[in-house]
Amino acid sequence: MALVSVCIPTRNRPQLVRAAIESVLRQGYRPLEILVGDDSDSPEPSCLSEYEGSGITIRYQWNKVPKGQAGNVNALLTAVQTPYVLLLHDDDLLLPGALRHLLEPLEHSADIVAAFGKQQLITHEGALLPEESEALNKDYYRTSEFAGSRLSALESALVQQFPNDGYLVRTAAAQRTLYRTDGKVHCCPK
Repeated sequence: MALVSVCIPTRNRPQLVRAAIESVLRQGYRPLEILVGDDSDSPEPSCLSEYEGSGITIRYQWNKVPKGQAGNVNALLTAVQTPYVLLLHDDDLLLPGALRHLLEPLEHSADIVAAFGKQQLITHEGALLPEESEALNKDYYRTSEFAGSRLSALESALVQQFPNDGYLVRTAAAQRTLYRTDGKVHCCPK
C-alpha cells in the first residue's frame, strides 16, 4: 500500500480541524499521515492529543508568524515525504472510502498525476444538501459523462473541474507546482 499524506491548513478553527481529521481517520485506507499547518493566533496542539494512539502519525506545525493560505499550504506540501498527498481544507471532510477511490487510478497508471471526485455540500450541522451538490457537480463538469480522463489538464483547469481541495496528487508534482504566492492579477470588468 502506498503512503499518503493528508495536509490540512487551518487558522483559529480547532473544532473544524477535529472534524476534518476524524473524516481522515474514518478512511479504511492505511498507511497515511496527517500534517496540520496552523496559522492560528496561538498554538492549538491540544486539539490533536486525542488522536494519539490512533496508529496515524499526526505532525503539527504552528506558524507563529502566519503564512497565509498559500504560504501555509506550500509549507505543508514541501514537508511531505510520501509518494502521494491529499489537500483537505479544515472546513471540508472526506467521504468514506475517498482515499482508496482516489488512489486507485494513480496506482494503476503512471500517466495520471492527480485524481478527484464529486463533491457533496453539507450544512454546518453535517446534513447533506443533495440538490445543491448535484448542481455544483454539474456546473463544474464532475458528472458521470466526464468520468475518467476526458478533459486535458488545461481544459479541466479552465472550466474549474479540478477542485480547490479534496484531490489526491503525486507529491513530486505538487512540490514542483505549489501555490502561487506573488504577482498580481488585474481584472477588467468593463
